Amino acid sequence: AFRESEKPGGRYVWGLGVIILDIPKNKLEDLIPVLDHELTHYVQDIEGVEEPRSYLEGMATYVELKLHGKIRGYQYELRRYLKEAN
Repeated sequence: AFRESEKPGGRYVWGLGVIILDIPKNKLEDLIPVLDHELTHYVQDIEGVEEPRSYLEGMATYVELKLHGKIRGYQYELRRYLKEAN
């Protein structure tokens, strides 16, 4: 879906394997980072990872950071994930 907001986003629908991307028209370069983040949630679902949301989001944000050198959000969750993962 295209919209006129400033921040790109996405959503993974657990149990259905559906990814919804919501990317502003002027931010199409964010399509791949958002998709990578949501695909991490897909893999978590397939693997049966049942952790607190902060852990799931932290992991997805870490993947986004490693692949693209930036993150769009979830800074708190990323810090918590990195702390718990070590």
